[in-house]
Amino acid sequence: MEGSMQMFQTSPPNQGNDLCLICKQLFFAKSVEKICINCELTTLRSIVQQTHVQPDIYQNESQSLECKMKKHHKYRCDLCGKTFQNTSFLKIHQRTHTGEKPYHCDICNTAFSQSSSLNTHKQIKHSNQKPYECNICGKTFAIKNYLTVHLRTHSREKPYKCNSCLKTFTQKSSLTTHIKMHQ
Repeated sequence: MEGSMQMFQTSPPNQGNDLCLICKQLFFAKSVEKICINCELTTLRSIVQQTHVQPDIYQNESQSLECKMKKHHKYRCDLCGKTFQNTSFLKIHQRTHTGEKPYHCDICNTAFSQSSSLNTHKQIKHSNQKPYECNICGKTFAIKNYLTVHLRTHSREKPYKCNSCLKTFTQKSSLTTHIKMHQ
């Protein structure tokens, strides 16, 4: 590790709380900051420093700097500017622009841009299994989220609110459709 310490220069110690400019998380800083001379990454934690300098040694995802940085959405779509945690999510998103649908149902040949959408389709359209049951009215559902949305009809919960007119909705998709009306 001694060689890795040379990768960082030190800056004067900070007093009190520090605010991460990316994620807005507060940190209490007593120690001396270390700044990577190659990319200017600044850190107070030695594990972050060590992971940054020698990532192959620290493969535990909870200690991985790469894992922590994914939270900051550093991958940007060139077409619309939307940002993502990793390249896989960006690639899936880019299919909305290209129209690519590489996943096909082997039963009805319907095409999907994501494998998870294909799996959901098969569970809803081609399976008779409905393992999720409403404990109030007994209605059954193939997808757990459908039960969650259904339960809102009983509770009258509307967790999605329009910031323009304050109208509320039981489903995020209904809010999204509504917001387009304001544009």
